Amino acid sequence: MSTLYPVYLSQIKAFNEMAAALAQFIANESSTEPLKAIKRNDYLAQALKHKGHSDLKYRAKSITQADKSEPFVLFSSPEITKAIISTFSSKMPDIKLAHIERAVNKLREFEAVKLNSTITLQVKGWTEEAVFDDEAIFKYQSKGSEYTFWLKGISTPVKALLIPTLRGNVDFRLSHYIKTPEQMGVYRPSLQSGDYYHYALERAVSSITQYYQIAVNKGHEPNDSWLVESGHF
Repeated sequence: MSTLYPVYLSQIKAFNEMAAALAQFIANESSTEPLKAIKRNDYLAQALKHKGHSDLKYRAKSITQADKSEPFVLFSSPEITKAIISTFSSKMPDIKLAHIERAVNKLREFEAVKLNSTITLQVKGWTEEAVFDDEAIFKYQSKGSEYTFWLKGISTPVKALLIPTLRGNVDFRLSHYIKTPEQMGVYRPSLQSGDYYHYALERAVSSITQYYQIAVNKGHEPNDSWLVESGHF
């Protein structure tokens, strides 16, 4: 890749999320700790021919008039994909090239699924904001394809990880399942998947909140003991 790839101000958040997701996928493939934000952001910026993340943001401010708030897309270009693999491989010599290549391929699938879900949102109805606009949820945070949320009255955070698949749907993993006083046993979703990105997110979150809300409506006081570690996160 010989020319600088522009990133606009409206795309900075998506750029940061992309860098975080790539770092996490590399960590998953290589069984290592994910890169810190400053390194992963710099490496991805350098793959796009910027000096670093600070330079990328500075340039973004200088091209605001050309900013059309378009989706941030990287992996539709084989040239950019190769540049990202090459840059991360050179910056992370202790990580096998195959691990980086698999991580990038997974992220390419992730990007395609997420773009497709954005196109179909008006038809299928779910957005990130809509998923977490739930009476049971106190707050949430998102970091790439990983979402963390807190139930009202419970201090333990619940994490949901979305994983695009080659089949075209999106699997999810939960850090915790739920067992309230109203349940006979722990509820474990039998199908941990959704047809598209935000539907998978909705299925993951609602598998916890629906049982939480039933218990609260029956007069039970929320308790951290309601959440049971899944052992699969």
